[in-house]
Amino acid sequence: MKRLVFALVLSLWVVHEPSRTALAQSADSSTPSPWSYAPDIRAPTDGEYDQLRERFSQAMAHRAEENFGAAIPLLRENLEVERRTYGPEHPVTGMAMFALAGTLEAERRYREAETLMVDAIRIAETWLPERHAWFGVAYSVLGMCQGANGKRALAEESFRRAIEVARSAGDASTERAARTALADMTRFYEENAR
Repeated sequence: MKRLVFALVLSLWVVHEPSRTALAQSADSSTPSPWSYAPDIRAPTDGEYDQLRERFSQAMAHRAEENFGAAIPLLRENLEVERRTYGPEHPVTGMAMFALAGTLEAERRYREAETLMVDAIRIAETWLPERHAWFGVAYSVLGMCQGANGKRALAEESFRRAIEVARSAGDASTERAARTALADMTRFYEENAR
């Protein structure tokens, strides 16, 4: 699951990085483009943007090495810059939340990861199609956090949503991972209820 989250974060970053215009043009016209939102405060300068991109690349390299402790401060900084630049409800800010939440979950910092993932999903619902494969991964990570935080019923609901979305998106890997995580969590709760 951690590799799946990393691959999705990296793929979203690759799409995010090279051509915002191309992504906006390819978007379904019934949903707003994530790039159509005006920045709330100010855009980063070219130098700031290059530094931000470099730090995000470093964070992804740390994630690939499973050095989550080194990735987290860089991803926190990324989130703060995106929040300041685009505002708290912008899709770019939501994707920064997703990247940080997935890393916090991998580091077993479930409370903070859950809060960020809930916000990332809420923001994504404003611009991604309902059955987008991204939601399968996001709900699976959310379920893991909720289960670890003792919220079994919420976790079960999140895992079921992850399975449903992944199945409809044709993402067999995420569907399998969510089914396994749900079964593991159910077994854990049943064994510890005795």
